[in-house]
Amino acid sequence: MYRTINFFHQSFVQPRTSTFVSLFPTIRRFFTSKPFSPPAHLIEDAEKGNPKAQFLLGCFYSSSSLENSNSDTNQRHLENILKEGSFVLAEPSERKKEYWKWIKKERKRLMEERTEKRNKEGNEENQTLAAHWFLKAANQNHPTAQYFVGLLTQEGVGTTKSMEEAVKWYEKSASQKEVLALFELGSLYYDGLLVPKDDEKSLEYFSEAAEKGDEDGMFWKAVLLLEQERLPEALPILQKAAEKKQPLAQHYLATLHYTGQITLPDDMAKLLMEEAAQEDNVDALFFLGNSFFLGDKGFPVDYTKSFKSYERAATLGHLDSLCCLGVLYFHGKGTEQDYAKALKCYESAALLGNVNAIRNLADMFEKGVGVQKSDSLANYYRGLASSLEQTCDSS
Repeated sequence: MYRTINFFHQSFVQPRTSTFVSLFPTIRRFFTSKPFSPPAHLIEDAEKGNPKAQFLLGCFYSSSSLENSNSDTNQRHLENILKEGSFVLAEPSERKKEYWKWIKKERKRLMEERTEKRNKEGNEENQTLAAHWFLKAANQNHPTAQYFVGLLTQEGVGTTKSMEEAVKWYEKSASQKEVLALFELGSLYYDGLLVPKDDEKSLEYFSEAAEKGDEDGMFWKAVLLLEQERLPEALPILQKAAEKKQPLAQHYLATLHYTGQITLPDDMAKLLMEEAAQEDNVDALFFLGNSFFLGDKGFPVDYTKSFKSYERAATLGHLDSLCCLGVLYFHGKGTEQDYAKALKCYESAALLGNVNAIRNLADMFEKGVGVQKSDSLANYYRGLASSLEQTCDSS
């Protein structure tokens, strides 16, 4: 049996992507009649100094300068893996031995990707106009505009990049209890980005965001409390976030149940995990892939559902799922047997340090299954896997 990944690896969570991006579909709906030309009355009111109009105009130019990614792009990405064997992903999952170190690194990576994506996709003229109108509204004390000015300034989108100025705008916005700014400052102090790392301040800002009803603030407040081994305090907050359908909280709460740290009704735990997976939480998808493959945790054996869960997680950049996808292709479980696709999945995951994928490559070359038998390549891959494992153990 080729290696699948045991669920009882450390549980990982995904950082929240900025609300700045998630607002754009809503903003666009304000201007459905002329998607690339704001209404004349809006411009007129903004030029007269109306801060709400200035803010909306900033939103308009922001929304028309950016494009949202879609699942079709991710699906084509996976198809390219199977055709070309190339895949650009995050840090190797086998190196995620220390949960809290990984979470900080991953948050930083996503922030850098977000900046790069905007600079690449955004329309420069519209970005400048967005920054102009957000600043106009921010100078009139519009709290959400102040947050956006901070975000644009932090990333140098449409304006001069300045970390110090960004923090000042976030603080101005947060002083008016703007939940976006409260969450952003909590994140910055948690990561130690732009400001010195300070868990107490981070907890304070996340708590304020949570008090405003923000489910992401609730989740990250719970994360900080769990990091400090304060489970009794964290649990009700985590439960509340999960009740609000926060996928990270749903996954984490279910994981606490399946790892024996808390007890939930089995049906509730399954529902939490399934709902998190529906929202593309990769760890929940990976869990379901394993559970349907093994017939574990109260789930029946269902190779088709296992394949679909692994496939979706792989399109979202989950290395272990990509390796497991190779296992299913190799054995023809949940899909047609295809050694070539199995090989490409293994090679893609192996390129980024997935030890299980590397060992599976070694097995293929040792036995000559799906590839030409090669003892030298088998030995090479086994040596590489051992070297990576030793590096992980010593780090």
